[in-house]
Amino acid sequence: TLIYNGTTIAYTAVPTATTISVASAHAAPDNTLVTQSPTEYEANPRGNRYTNYLGRLIVGNVRSALHRDSGGTLQGQASGSAAFVSKLNNPLDYTYSATRVAGEGDIISTPYGGGPITDVVAQENTAYIFKRDYIEAIVYSQDTDDFAVREPLKPGAGSVGKTTRGNDDLYFFTSSKQFTSIGRVRSQDIRPQTQDIGSVISRWLDRADISTVGRGIEVAGKVYIPLKSTSQANYNDVLLIYNRNNNAFEGIWDISAFGLVEFDEKYYYGGSQSANIYQLFHTRNADVEGENIFGYSFEVATHFFNLTASKAYQQSLNGLYIEGYIGGGTTITYNVWKDFSDTPSVTFTFASTDEGFLDGEASNIFLGDEPLGINALTVDYSDVDADGRRHFSARIYFPFLYGNYFSVGISSSGVDQNHETSLIGLMITEEPSVNVNRVKTI
Repeated sequence: TLIYNGTTIAYTAVPTATTISVASAHAAPDNTLVTQSPTEYEANPRGNRYTNYLGRLIVGNVRSALHRDSGGTLQGQASGSAAFVSKLNNPLDYTYSATRVAGEGDIISTPYGGGPITDVVAQENTAYIFKRDYIEAIVYSQDTDDFAVREPLKPGAGSVGKTTRGNDDLYFFTSSKQFTSIGRVRSQDIRPQTQDIGSVISRWLDRADISTVGRGIEVAGKVYIPLKSTSQANYNDVLLIYNRNNNAFEGIWDISAFGLVEFDEKYYYGGSQSANIYQLFHTRNADVEGENIFGYSFEVATHFFNLTASKAYQQSLNGLYIEGYIGGGTTITYNVWKDFSDTPSVTFTFASTDEGFLDGEASNIFLGDEPLGINALTVDYSDVDADGRRHFSARIYFPFLYGNYFSVGISSSGVDQNHETSLIGLMITEEPSVNVNRVKTI
């Protein structure tokens, strides 16, 4: 039902964006507010962890529910350790007879230990019940008995909060801040402990706070998990990115997300500090809020390196080779630092200000009236790609720069900055001169 003009009325068909079908409508002025009138099912379990499983709804972390005792009498119950299962193909009814028959509702009581249920998730033909220190796999027999076949997984391992469902696995954090998955638990079940796939970032996880880890999502082989960067953060403030294609962590995004979800072939996240909903992976390289457009700032730099064997000799740098992809209206700044200085020794800008900039014609810039060679050589290898970018390469020559340690970096800032640097090469000499202090005279 819905309410408009102060009257509750039932609709007879699924509403569209502009119409609501009702049996008999009553008059209302223009711009009348319309709201849904939800139906309450007071006897149903009320929990905040649930999943769809083969025509059933499984609810966990239940704080209010009705169930039958051993004598078949209905009574109230608050059970954080029991999962309630709806009737087959009826998510609104959780009832069952004193002697349960196939297709009826069900209740699954997990072991007392391990704390309350922290999540309930279905993956392929199995439903998993997670507790802080316990995991159980449930598969209904799909026959006339309709019996729940239960398989306890590794005792002592569980999820401290919400799990993230990937295409082929479930990812979660344990109470000891290990990052693992159902597949790792199963494959390591004969060993004393699960395999921690997050051990490579254990130092970062030690600082992070997983007490309110949000519901993540897998997109194109990458798993995005919202959590707190530190225990001092009041809300989730970062997304941890795990690439399951190469079993590596790609870093973090500074995004405050409560949880992520896929809807209508697009991906969204709810803000952890507001009631706002944001779209991920859109075509704009900017944040758009109504008529307001906010650009992004990007900066990355290598560590300081010395390629000589002793790390004591000077190096000589006189040029760079860069290659990548760039879209129209984009400006990229390349920097070179030496000897741990905060101020770049060389800075030049590579800009695509119009469509004629990358025209496929090669040009060379060497020393001359522009001693730093700030106008780069560009080569267009192809037409504009489907993503609106062109492939480019450039060689930049500048006077010899002497130092023990060098670092190179990239930065950009603004609205719709669209670029990718895939290769940086250094025109460097490892030992350009002899240290005369070590030359002995006889």
